[in-house]
Amino acid sequence: MAAPDLDACSERWPAFVPLAAGLGFAGAYALPIRVGTYTAGALNLLTEDPRPLPDGELRVLQAFADVTALSLMHWTPTPLRPQDIVTRTQAALSRKAAVDTATGMLAAAGALSLTDAAAALLDYSAARSVRPTDTAQALVQRALAPSIVLSGARDGDADPVLAGGGTG
Repeated sequence: MAAPDLDACSERWPAFVPLAAGLGFAGAYALPIRVGTYTAGALNLLTEDPRPLPDGELRVLQAFADVTALSLMHWTPTPLRPQDIVTRTQAALSRKAAVDTATGMLAAAGALSLTDAAAALLDYSAARSVRPTDTAQALVQRALAPSIVLSGARDGDADPVLAGGGTG
């Protein structure tokens, strides 16, 4: 919902518009918080200026709404214990290290820049619908040869090592 100029919406929202104006707001937006096809709520934004928001700003706001949906899906009423936070941080760092190591392996094997090697890793993974971290783990564990990833990033053929969603 976009109402960049609330004055133009006074008939639609006879109670809301005067209340918002009294608080200094001149525009309103509501972006859906979606989980799949279900709308779980809305991210509401009130503006002081009666002007339309540029498309780029609306895309950023929708991204915030999407992050809100993900946060709601993963929210738990039980607070995390310090050791849970440490475990999750260590796991994230381990996955990042595997991706960085695999990127370096691809760069060395293919005489590529790190940017091009990372793109090859992502392309290969995307072509097989597997997580880049799974491809990286397979490379680091030597279950997958860099040459296969470098050539496979272009051909899209299924890879037996990564068939079935990865190596764990």
